[in-house]
Amino acid sequence: MPKMKRVFTLLTFLFAVVSLVVLPVARVYSADCSKVEDLFSSTYDVTFSLQSNGDAAVTQKISLKNLSSDCFVSEFGLTVNSGRVQSVSGKDSLGTIKTSSKKEKDATIIIARLNDEVIGLGRAVVFTLEYTLKGLASKEGNIWRVSVPNIATSEEVTAYTLRVRSPRSFGNIFSTTIEPKRKIVGKDNTVLEFNKEILETQGVTISFGDSQQIFFNFKLPLENKQLFRKKFQVPIPSDTDSQVVLLKEMKPKPGRIYLDKFGNYLAEYTVPARSFIEAQIEGLVKIIDTDSGEVATSGKEFSEEELKIFKEESAFVQVQESLIQEQAKKLEDTKKIYNFVTKTFQFDSRLETNLKKDRVGALSIVSNKDSKLTTTDFVDLFTAISRAAGMPTRQVIGLVVSKNAANKPRYVGPPLYTKSLHTWVQVYDKDQKTWFDVDPTWGNTANADYFGGNFTDRIALLFTDSTYGLENLESFTLLSDSVEVGYSSSPEDFTPEVSMDIDLDQPVAGFPADLEIKLANNKGVSLASSNLNIELDNLTVVGESQKKLEALLPFEKRVIKFRVRGGNFFGKLEGKVKVRLVGSQKEIQKEQNVRIDSLFSFGVQQTSLIGILVLLILGNFAPRFFRKK
Repeated sequence: MPKMKRVFTLLTFLFAVVSLVVLPVARVYSADCSKVEDLFSSTYDVTFSLQSNGDAAVTQKISLKNLSSDCFVSEFGLTVNSGRVQSVSGKDSLGTIKTSSKKEKDATIIIARLNDEVIGLGRAVVFTLEYTLKGLASKEGNIWRVSVPNIATSEEVTAYTLRVRSPRSFGNIFSTTIEPKRKIVGKDNTVLEFNKEILETQGVTISFGDSQQIFFNFKLPLENKQLFRKKFQVPIPSDTDSQVVLLKEMKPKPGRIYLDKFGNYLAEYTVPARSFIEAQIEGLVKIIDTDSGEVATSGKEFSEEELKIFKEESAFVQVQESLIQEQAKKLEDTKKIYNFVTKTFQFDSRLETNLKKDRVGALSIVSNKDSKLTTTDFVDLFTAISRAAGMPTRQVIGLVVSKNAANKPRYVGPPLYTKSLHTWVQVYDKDQKTWFDVDPTWGNTANADYFGGNFTDRIALLFTDSTYGLENLESFTLLSDSVEVGYSSSPEDFTPEVSMDIDLDQPVAGFPADLEIKLANNKGVSLASSNLNIELDNLTVVGESQKKLEALLPFEKRVIKFRVRGGNFFGKLEGKVKVRLVGSQKEIQKEQNVRIDSLFSFGVQQTSLIGILVLLILGNFAPRFFRKK
């Protein structure tokens, strides 16, 4: 019988906050027993029970199976890269397991000595570890956020189940970066269950709550040094599928607010020659769950033709280059592209002291996998490969509410060179017809999954192909106190206030008349795209009686024109105009009585008609009169 060889293995299993790093540790007393992945397999059944204060009671049931007749396990180790582990205990089939723990810097190492050692080929031992992880869930504004990183262990994992149980006081499920296999919503708890697929990711991030609110306050210096007046186009937060904007104050009022081809809201200010103004813009952004049933304005709706620009090559995004095309064919979908970008490259920590790093572009990065990347580099590379794979992808520059600059760095490269702003990407889902967020930089630095779902810690400010509109953000970077953002819990009404007026030329039987519907948005909230319907009594519309309207932007005024005709040639009639504006956010109705003059009444149209007839008659008889003379 071969001699048994003892293995002392510390298998690392990590459940902690987003900033945790897995530290696998192993001690082996024989070279023959060094390949743990070939000697043991395991199954995991793990439950995180979140408490109302954000702590998590962790129960970890583990089954270890021996695949060797020469080696066995007597101790199990758990390294949690957090100093907030408390109340550690364990048990196996023979009773209580002796456990110990010690802190090393920001980590906690838990050692469990098994009563029932895993001895013998095919032998399995089941044991349970329990501990409390302080502050696993944190409340950010109105949203509870919990990040459960993936496990890292040296043995083969044959089955894995993760349950996250949250109290109902956390609210509804807002978003998850991985779709759970099962959801159970009870009276007191909500349970999400995940399976082995989670091992292929960086873990799962779950948000609870109904919506998030972020306030913003901009004081932007606009200086015109030219001899002539100059127009400044200032990006302001725009409405998207998940972001609803309320502009509370704008001093001075811009000349106009308009929507560009990328979906940006731009406020246009005119500054006189050799003058300076400070544009003060204050408001709120409400971030909603796109599956909640609440409707966002969506700003711009993109057609297939308009989406093409987000699949094309642009500066620093070399879509057609062979190296980029090869990666796109190899990786196939956005999740694999995300994993490649976040796991292959490293963030350049030198940005903490030097902001002047040039923007090199996706081709240069993929050609050198030892490259250290900025946030802009991560975004350029992801954008290039994603577009090469045929997926519409746009870059986003915005503002984040981040308290951890080390794990969640902010930076936008040339021409801005600033840490005041952050950049990420959005990919268009053709099936859902929505954009979803991807942050490849934080996916690399924060040890958490920043793919998909709705990010609740940021405001989208500018959408771009890669360089479009960057110069318009310069005013956001000039002064350290130009921009203020933070969470807000004060209740606000995000319902637009729209007034409607009907202006109809005096209709006359037989003559077309102009009908104008005048809409005015009197609040800093956009009205989502809607339908305008016209119903008439004793009148008819020349052409279509219904028009589809694009979103009515904050403080926008718009006139919609129709042509109508009708009436009685020999007598006056009473008519009525009924107008109905129907949208997902609001329905407005208005009607107006009108008098329709007969053809033979005395009015401008009739006088004009008589004049025309007289001229025609004179034109017909005048030549004959002059010939007779």
